[in-house]
Amino acid sequence: MSSWTITKVLGQVTIQDNGRTGFAHLGITESGAADKWAMRCANALVGNAESEPLLEITLGGFAFTSGCEVSLAVTGAKAPLFLNDIPVDQYQTIELHKGDRFEIKPASEGARLYLAASGGFDTERLFGSASTCTREGLGSELSVGDELTLSKPTITDSVALSVDQIPQFKRSIRLGLVKGLQSHLYDWQAFDRFFKTRFEVSPLADRMGYRLIADNPIKPPVGGIRSEGINLGAVQIPADGHPIIMLNDHQTIGGYMKIGSICRADLALLAQATPGTEVFFYPISVEHAQHRLRHQLKRVPKLV
Repeated sequence: MSSWTITKVLGQVTIQDNGRTGFAHLGITESGAADKWAMRCANALVGNAESEPLLEITLGGFAFTSGCEVSLAVTGAKAPLFLNDIPVDQYQTIELHKGDRFEIKPASEGARLYLAASGGFDTERLFGSASTCTREGLGSELSVGDELTLSKPTITDSVALSVDQIPQFKRSIRLGLVKGLQSHLYDWQAFDRFFKTRFEVSPLADRMGYRLIADNPIKPPVGGIRSEGINLGAVQIPADGHPIIMLNDHQTIGGYMKIGSICRADLALLAQATPGTEVFFYPISVEHAQHRLRHQLKRVPKLV
């Protein structure tokens, strides 16, 4: 049978792809892989289209037994991998045979791993995407005992990602901020303080959003606003002054003031950050943010 039997799940494991767009007016968010580069690399290593649905594994701790022959690849956060208890490497093609046991240990760096299988997974598409968003009832998280059906499993050529394209995960990150609709409510002194403030990722961080904390938070000039549409990467400032950055499963409307939005090219840095990671913001124009995103999207995985 062309399937995998899940034997261990420690964190959240979901099916993700590029996500869905055009449904926010229905209260449906985009979802999709939080680290798009890791997704593209994993799919490239097994010969899939770059947005083929794959597994997003939060913090590692995942294992299964294969019921078929198939090639797979694991990218994203750094974690030990084992095939039948023998260590194997990330960012390269791994060949599985029927009965093989594959395990991803807990991540040592980064937050999210991506596992692609050649030929993809046999998943249902809802609103144009296979991406899971459990809050909205679109798909479900994988659990022990589940059978994960593969679509067209194949064995592909053995390749690896060029070493210079493998990301390094740091405990201090900088995020570009494009000023938003309510930014004018802050005076220049408050903005200056905001960009000089050291924030830290709190334990309240998931696919819906990341809450940051600071020793001296900059409280908003207003307690709230009339609820309005909210986008991926928006930086909300609640009454306590500790920012909340919207991630892929964010709500579609919100009533906190928004100081701005994170440059999309920087969102993967946030998605791979774990609690305790140091965060600084820097100002960036709309034009520069768009240029950086276009450059990122044109980047092609180099296979060797």
